[in-house]
Amino acid sequence: MIFISYRIADSIDLVDHLDADLTREFGGDFVFRDKSRLEGGDDWTQKLEHYAKTSKVMLVVIGPTWKTAAFKDGDWEGMPRLRHEEDWVRKEITLALDAGAIIIPVFLNGVGMPSEGWLKNCGLERLCTKQGQLLRSGKDHPRDMTELIAAMRKQCPDLPTPPQQVPSTIIITRQLPPAPPECYAEVDYILTDTFIGRASELDQLDEWAKSSDPYMIVEGLGGLGKSALTWEWFQKRAVYSIPNLAGRVWCDFYGKGASLLNSLRTTFAYIFREYPPLEYSIQELAKALLGELKKRPYLLVFDGFERMLAAYHRWDKAQQRDEHIDTAKRACVDPADAYVLKQFLIRLSNSFALTGLPWR
Repeated sequence: MIFISYRIADSIDLVDHLDADLTREFGGDFVFRDKSRLEGGDDWTQKLEHYAKTSKVMLVVIGPTWKTAAFKDGDWEGMPRLRHEEDWVRKEITLALDAGAIIIPVFLNGVGMPSEGWLKNCGLERLCTKQGQLLRSGKDHPRDMTELIAAMRKQCPDLPTPPQQVPSTIIITRQLPPAPPECYAEVDYILTDTFIGRASELDQLDEWAKSSDPYMIVEGLGGLGKSALTWEWFQKRAVYSIPNLAGRVWCDFYGKGASLLNSLRTTFAYIFREYPPLEYSIQELAKALLGELKKRPYLLVFDGFERMLAAYHRWDKAQQRDEHIDTAKRACVDPADAYVLKQFLIRLSNSFALTGLPWR
């Protein structure tokens, strides 16, 4: 068994790709990751302990928040989670080390190994002697995966061979979003059955849609109905307000695991009628989409995009006043997201909307 140990906040998209690549190479029965292998009713503590103790290989995925992830409340507030002996990432690694498993650190997009002294404070100094492998997104991903799999097979020659390929007569496809001009929503907004009022705000959205402004920010305190207002306009008025509207996409950032990369992949599939290759980086997706969006007007709604910002990665985010938030924390958590968003805002001359942002 191959155990993927990772911090949930660390580049979840790249961990998803790692899981999928290893499953294709070794088969689903030989790869364990809690998100994709635990089932309803499982005692997850027993499962994690069992597989951490019995797996032949553990991949310790070290991303940008692996070291810095901290407790948000309680007596340990502000302290790194790895310093606590009950942190599950620390427990998984310790169990595997004690069991004599092959440990391979996997460094995401250039993140390095913490110092031996820092790891010693976490009881993980034995990890420092393990040779790691780099794993990057984009065009470097296939090569890095090939090198990682080769290292795993060298360290553990009895890993299973690739599973038998699906016969060529069987075609497995992923369902595409509906075709433009039909609207597509990653998640339907269902909190309001009947929308009443907000006539002046709906009129303002109509006026914006007919203007040359490339984007609109709908801002307000939590619970005032930013998403409900925009959903009403998105569903019923946008098609009449935006001249020659080619299509509409509602991207949701409130769900677990939501990311700009996944939303752009879905938007790509909606417009081009095929999903992009997994190795496409977020920058490559943005470039392809910008080229198409400049030809025809599309409406993209990013609902809850504030969850991608550094200022909102805290337990008391709802109580933070706008004027008290450090300007530097208004940046995107992922630098790639910031780059893509900037390119959209600067270069895109079609309709573009953001909701959920309580800032200017």
